[in-house]
Amino acid sequence: MAVAGDLPTEATSMSSSSADEVDEDEAEFHALLAVISAPVLTQIAIEIRGEAGHTCTVEGDPLNGSYNLVYILQFSDGLKWVARIPRRGLREKFTNDEAINMLTQARFLRFIRESTRIPLPEVFHIDTTFDNKLGAPFMMMSWIEGTTVRALWHDTSGPTLLERRRERILQTVAAAMLQLERFQFPSLGKIVMSSEQDDRKIEWEPVTVTKGLFEEQEKFEIGPFQDTREYLRTALQTS
Repeated sequence: MAVAGDLPTEATSMSSSSADEVDEDEAEFHALLAVISAPVLTQIAIEIRGEAGHTCTVEGDPLNGSYNLVYILQFSDGLKWVARIPRRGLREKFTNDEAINMLTQARFLRFIRESTRIPLPEVFHIDTTFDNKLGAPFMMMSWIEGTTVRALWHDTSGPTLLERRRERILQTVAAAMLQLERFQFPSLGKIVMSSEQDDRKIEWEPVTVTKGLFEEQEKFEIGPFQDTREYLRTALQTS
């Protein structure tokens, strides 16, 4: 599974606004690390798996991407899981919209995994509340071994020619896109899957877009749209 490396420690060659955003992101991750208990997390994983006789430990240090704190969980029989905790997963930070986004991510991941041959992790459990032993929203999912495209794209040490490797990467992406192409939806917009009655029901909400750079950025919502032409026209007018 592709995740970023260590927590950011410095920001260079940025505007002051951009550096402030990095500092804020780092602060949120460190605040979350302070309240997450690794032993509690591994115990939750054992309970969710529901098979007696296994122990579980955290493998290495926690990792982070842009939006999630990530723990790799190693069971005693060799099975690996991943625990994802949203960066803003503190009671004073986490909003209802973020809970809906998290639920939508899990449900849409399940939908695509069940409907295609694209290799995606299996979601075992999701909790978007603070009413759990961890005291934070979290998602438990399977671990997929692999290497990031970023690591391979410029790597000349492998047994194959670099251009051939890049060609295979692009073919893999194209094959995945072909599988996704068969899904047709009546609208273009932000996908929401938060229905309590039907976990496969898809709805659409406006998309948040950003105009400008750094301290002059302005965020506003557009859509949903009925077709691609309407979306592109609006995007051009607001860019």
